[in-house]
Amino acid sequence: MGRKIPGKKHRGVNDPEKQQAERLAKIKDKINAPPLNPEDQQVPRSLSRIIELKNRAKQGLFNKKQNKKEKSAQKPKISKRKPEKPLPKFERRPGESDWIFKRRMNRICQDVIRETAFEDKYNVDIKRNEDGEVEGVEKRPKDELQVLMKKVRKENKEAKTKKKKKKPRADSEPKLTKSQKWALKQAEKKRKKQLATDQDHSYLPQKEQIKFGEIVHAPPSLVAPRRVDKSQETPRPGQKQLLLKSIFSNSENSSGTSNRPLHSTKSSVSNASKSINKKGKRKDLPHAMRRQLDKQQKEIIEAYKILKSKKIKTTN
Repeated sequence: MGRKIPGKKHRGVNDPEKQQAERLAKIKDKINAPPLNPEDQQVPRSLSRIIELKNRAKQGLFNKKQNKKEKSAQKPKISKRKPEKPLPKFERRPGESDWIFKRRMNRICQDVIRETAFEDKYNVDIKRNEDGEVEGVEKRPKDELQVLMKKVRKENKEAKTKKKKKKPRADSEPKLTKSQKWALKQAEKKRKKQLATDQDHSYLPQKEQIKFGEIVHAPPSLVAPRRVDKSQETPRPGQKQLLLKSIFSNSENSSGTSNRPLHSTKSSVSNASKSINKKGKRKDLPHAMRRQLDKQQKEIIEAYKILKSKKIKTTN
């Protein structure tokens, strides 16, 4: 179903006769009524409008033609198209076959095309006599349109260069060369560098200048530079409080040196490290050394697992 279009609402009660009178008064001048006076008939508005437009058009055309004549008198006449070359006449010779005639026509056309290309390339005209033989070559006169376009381009270029060139002011500084600019830049860079170094060494005592003949009663007092505390340094290897370190410390306190398998493996590894280079891969080490390292690794893993399980039990 389509959209329901609401009807016009009739608000209030109006007099229908009065409404009709108002409606007729609105369209009184628009209805096709008979003339009031049959002898006196007015000119229709459409006809009067056509007459007025005709007069205006005639006046406008006259003004346009006059303006065109004035402009054409001012502008120089430019020949835009050059005269076409006369084409040769093709006549069939007696006894000439169809194929030979077409071939001769094609050859003549190709010669004409080459000739016109030569003339356009070197800007010349080839003069021929009535028999078609070449008499001479003449230089073509310059095309007025191209000369005019060249002149306009030159004027535009000169106008652009005039805009770019600015008159030097009396109070302005002299123009520096490239080498002078480079020297100024280097001097500025050197000055900034010197200023930065002076700021870096500002905490140090300045050098005392002693003139000739002056007496010095005491040596100069030097202030040592501030040192960083050892506590602020980064932790070194072996000084970190690792999780496995607590196991080793407890085992050392509880048992002696003879009952420590880890210590014995450590000492054996340390003795072996004196003669064997352990920096390479493990597969390159001797079998005994590899067994010791594997055993030590297993013991450490087992100890870590026991410690972790104890920690979990305590937290639970």
